[in-house]
Amino acid sequence: MTRVTIYSDGSAREIIAEDHATGNVQVCAAVSTLLYSLAGWLINNSEHLHAAPYVEMQPGKSHLLLDGDREAAAAFELVKIGFL
Repeated sequence: MTRVTIYSDGSAREIIAEDHATGNVQVCAAVSTLLYSLAGWLINNSEHLHAAPYVEMQPGKSHLLLDGDREAAAAFELVKIGFL
């Protein structure tokens, strides 16, 4: 089972995903799509960030940490909604 933890404090936002979606290829693909989409957005939109983002994407562990403006918040919220 994949455990996703989402934090928000002011302009700082964080998503941590741990473990694997064993036995369900569709869930694994959905989690990966959401996380890699946000990671790609962070890498390609640095002008919306107050500092360099932290992006760790490993099998079984992903960690994204960002501090940014309204556009960064919107990208984060879109991914957050995907996990609901």
